[in-house]
Amino acid sequence: MEGLLFFAVPLFWTVVFETAGAYVLGMRKKDLLLVVLVNVITNLTLNLLLTVCQTADNPLLVYGIFEPLVVLAEYLFYRSYLKQKRIHPFLLSLLLNLLSITGGLFV
Repeated sequence: MEGLLFFAVPLFWTVVFETAGAYVLGMRKKDLLLVVLVNVITNLTLNLLLTVCQTADNPLLVYGIFEPLVVLAEYLFYRSYLKQKRIHPFLLSLLLNLLSITGGLFV
C-alpha cells in the first residue's frame, strides 16, 4: 500500500493544482482533459524514475534535471495537441509546473 501512495498522492495533487491553474488561464473541456492526461503520464514517469534511481531525496537531481525534463515533455504535448493556445505552450507548461511545485510545498 505504501508504494501505491508514493505514486497516488503526488499524482492527485499535481492534477488538482495544474488543472485548476489551467482553468484559471482559460482552458476548458478537451484542453483541461489534455492537462490531466499529460500530468498522469509525466507525473507517474517522474515518480517511477525517482523510485528506480532512488533519488527522491536529492533535490538537485529532482529540480535540476528531472523537473526541467517534465516541463519540456509537457510543452511538447501542449504544442502538439492544445486546441486553444491562449498562452504559449512552453509558458503554460512552466507556469503549471511552478504552481504544482509550489502547491506541493504546502500539502
